[in-house]
Amino acid sequence: MKLYSFKTINLATFIGGPLAGGILIYHNFSKLNKEKEAKLTIIITLAFSIILFSFLFLASDKILSDIPKQIIPLFYTIIISLIVERYQNKDLLEFFNNGGEKQSIWKGLGISLIGVISILILLFIFSFLTPPFEGEKYNYDASGNTIYYNGTYNNNYKYLGDELMKHGFFNDSGNGAVLLKDNIESYELQIPVFNIYWEDTENINFFKRFELYLSSQVLMKRTEIILVHDGFNGREYKEII
Repeated sequence: MKLYSFKTINLATFIGGPLAGGILIYHNFSKLNKEKEAKLTIIITLAFSIILFSFLFLASDKILSDIPKQIIPLFYTIIISLIVERYQNKDLLEFFNNGGEKQSIWKGLGISLIGVISILILLFIFSFLTPPFEGEKYNYDASGNTIYYNGTYNNNYKYLGDELMKHGFFNDSGNGAVLLKDNIESYELQIPVFNIYWEDTENINFFKRFELYLSSQVLMKRTEIILVHDGFNGREYKEII
């Protein structure tokens, strides 16, 4: 019989999330013939994972931007660590002190991959359940391309949709979405663009020209473009300078 050590559980949790840690704790409880605790561990860590990532997905951008990127994994790793310390540490110390073998750390890291996959699945589900932006909706076409906005609807939004369609931000598949914020004296247009394209000079120059065109020919008010990218660490922003 082999059990996962305290160190392996913490490392797998930090990399793969709370569910990965829960799987290793479940393994240890099962080997120790504590089936009730084993099942409870899976239920608790699965529920904790859903609640945690629901918060991360639904929390406002301002809240997430104020949280350092390493705080979240440190938080759930500490929670799992406390669970092990409280409910397994005594059994683990006794087992290893009596010559019991440690399960391979590489196997633990392999299981952490399951945690990563579970995170991806949760993010995939939530991406379909929640809108990409907050605000009122202007449905540009029947396929589903949408302009989210605050304030009062403006007839120029239709022309903005035409330009977004022309330049590929909207498409016939209907999965395009932007946010147009009316800041009284100017507009802020948030456009989803993968961050790997943010530093490309040609792309930046295009967005600068697009800003000027929208300002003078479409929205008839100074328009600033903000690129947005949704990743594992929340939403990132880049101003066009």
